[in-house]
Amino acid sequence: MDLDHLLADSAPATTRRTDALRAELRALVLATEPAPAVRRLSSVRVGVAAAAASVFLGVGVVGAAASGLLPTPAWVPWATESGSACEMEFSVAPALVDGGQANGEPLSRSYSAAEQE
Repeated sequence: MDLDHLLADSAPATTRRTDALRAELRALVLATEPAPAVRRLSSVRVGVAAAAASVFLGVGVVGAAASGLLPTPAWVPWATESGSACEMEFSVAPALVDGGQANGEPLSRSYSAAEQE
């Protein structure tokens, strides 16, 4: 007895591939695959209704605050004690880089649209 003969004898028995066997294997694979995810129409309706309600409430709160129906929240820091409103303005400009350090001087050149993006 040689090694090839021992290996051939120790191999598990295999079934001949017939059309019936192939059909059974296909049915087994299809039965074990998860069902495709179906999006329910009711969840879409709930999402649309929630988004519409959020927009409606947001616009209502902003409108009420702008018209003075809602008091100014305490965390808003830009009002004086007398109730006068203050105005803040910020500007941002690139600074000149000198040796890797910004020295705070604004650059005088213009930027392309790609650089501004």
